[in-house]
Amino acid sequence: MQVSPHFVMELHLPLAAAIPNSLFVEYIPSLDRVLTKPLELVDGYFVPSEEPGLGVPFDSEKLREFRMDNENR
Repeated sequence: MQVSPHFVMELHLPLAAAIPNSLFVEYIPSLDRVLTKPLELVDGYFVPSEEPGLGVPFDSEKLREFRMDNENR
């Protein structure tokens, strides 16, 4: 059975890359605006990160605007 993870592709890309029955990873750029480096797309394929863990580099400054205790609003 083929697998096609849904939604947060930044988290599903390592999973899809690791299993032989992966069909595709859905592209919804939901996290692009809070990452230091968005996913890399080459010839129609996402390139898995070589960073440790999931390889999803969040930018703490960009995330700051979403904090509930943000005094800069």
